[in-house]
Amino acid sequence: MNAFLPSLISCTLLACANAAPPAPPSPETLARQQADEEADREIIRQYSADQGRWLALQTDRDQPEKFRKAVLEWIDRNAAASFLDPEIIKKSFLAHADKIYTDDEIARLEAICHEFDELYEEVCAKKQAEQDARYIRQCSAEKGMTILPNGIMYKATVSKEGENRPVFAARIAEGATTSGFVMETLYGDPAARLSQSIREILPHLPPALEWRIVVPVDLLDKATVAHIPKRVSVVVYTLKINGATPNDHLERNRQTPTAPQP
Repeated sequence: MNAFLPSLISCTLLACANAAPPAPPSPETLARQQADEEADREIIRQYSADQGRWLALQTDRDQPEKFRKAVLEWIDRNAAASFLDPEIIKKSFLAHADKIYTDDEIARLEAICHEFDELYEEVCAKKQAEQDARYIRQCSAEKGMTILPNGIMYKATVSKEGENRPVFAARIAEGATTSGFVMETLYGDPAARLSQSIREILPHLPPALEWRIVVPVDLLDKATVAHIPKRVSVVVYTLKINGATPNDHLERNRQTPTAPQP
């Protein structure tokens, strides 16, 4: 796929980046929006509690303490994988982890855990679209950010001490959603393993210490897309010469406490 061929999602994101700020909403519209947001938050709270209960039902009764520790660590480690509330998941999990259930009770509770599946997916789709659009707007306003015709954006972090290197000297690349959920981390010679649409722009990037590349999902290779949540429309790749990849630019974009969906 040619990196400079525009696509539907790319053009939509580019339009979002260039769009003028919307007019302030009327009091009636604002009240309706606030009511909708509270309804969405309630769905997230309920679904978070359900997922904590679901995790408790999977408890290894032979090694309950080990299982409990592993689950709590897993929740923290994957906190950016969805829009759920990790603290509610933990509280619900701990409240049910020590209980012994019959097979009938387990079947009934597992059914309850999936009661909000469809509603939660609708909320996630809306929040993901808002989150990606917000990140695109933030990026387009950043000093030093370059926006290509196909919707790809990039920014190079240049050292004033003259330690800058070509992007092909990068030794780590991290791909993440705009919420900071890391999908893949590449070491060694990461540039050669990125999607073709990204590789095609690399020769045009200036020497630096770090490069951030924002890419519409529909410009990525199929193998890469397979590891990306379906709701996501844009991903962020950060390439560095040395060290771990920071996610400060992603952390600022996160507004809703997030946690994984089991």
